[in-house]
Amino acid sequence: MAATILICTQNWMARAWTLIHMCYVRISETLLGLQLPDEAVHPNDDHDGGGMVVGPGATKLRLRARLDTSSRFLLDLTPFLMGLTDESGSASMTPIPVLQDSGLLIVQYPLWMILQARFVTPAAKTEAAMLLGFIDEQRRVVGR
Repeated sequence: MAATILICTQNWMARAWTLIHMCYVRISETLLGLQLPDEAVHPNDDHDGGGMVVGPGATKLRLRARLDTSSRFLLDLTPFLMGLTDESGSASMTPIPVLQDSGLLIVQYPLWMILQARFVTPAAKTEAAMLLGFIDEQRRVVGR
């Protein structure tokens, strides 16, 4: 499984974007869970008749795209927040143990959220589970 490494220059900015994309995931999940009628695009009769109105079916497609984008962003940002990559996206030269408890708290919640989401792709859930397994294994190594 190939993963994209997101390049970020400042840790505080990465944490802020993590919070924003966590909100996007939660909102998208909630709205996708609503039982909206599956309409596609229908003509707009209120105006000059030439326009089209996007119905709930197209809205669900946009919500799924937002959900996929935000979950991918969270997964791609995880190595940087854990200290495994530097701001250029290269592997960090810091010797193990690199995982700090504050960094773990920042990345673990979004990963748990991805695992619990109903509409996130199975590939994203698998990657989140693998990252959580890596974190768990590293904590056991550091704790010895």
